[in-house]
Amino acid sequence: MIFAAPCSLPAGPASDWSETVIAGGDLGYWPDGPDADWLVSAEEETDSVLAAYRDAIDALDAISATLSLDAPPARPEDWWSRAGLRFPDLRSVILHVIIETATHAGHLDAVRELLDGRQHIVL
Repeated sequence: MIFAAPCSLPAGPASDWSETVIAGGDLGYWPDGPDADWLVSAEEETDSVLAAYRDAIDALDAISATLSLDAPPARPEDWWSRAGLRFPDLRSVILHVIIETATHAGHLDAVRELLDGRQHIVL
């Protein structure tokens, strides 16, 4: 099963949800600086960004295959309640990741449409 992992293509947010929030892993991979997890340098190749994204998807698949959908996150974040968010179990985390991925993919599609005027799905 494939769960689209992150909030964006940079792997920081994707790894955070799967390897840190769900599995309780260390944040040692997290980059320094404001919003550094969202940044991709101009020197970074597209293939490496996509590979990191796919690796995060594979990690989420592997981690979620070992847990019940009712399992609570191993490392919940304190700020969730202050932001009005609630992720009591793996099911809600996976749903959040899917929604975030779809939302950001929609943003990218809107920008692409502004650039070239083409609509790929017209209802």
